[in-house]
Amino acid sequence: MSMTPEQIRARRDELSSQIQNLKDQIEHVRIDFKHLQLECKHPGKISTNTWGRDPGGAHCPDCDKNW
Repeated sequence: MSMTPEQIRARRDELSSQIQNLKDQIEHVRIDFKHLQLECKHPGKISTNTWGRDPGGAHCPDCDKNW
């Protein structure tokens, strides 16, 4: 059974809406993650300085921030 052009357009719109809703949810999670990293004081940060190639580089194993 084939879909009519109208059914295809309606399904396309439905799927596009679902994709946009998921993108919006992902963006909210990214913002929450960034807030978590801002809240963290990075007490256990680890230097990632590799033979002077990355001066000042670090990684926090608590919040997963890299800088």
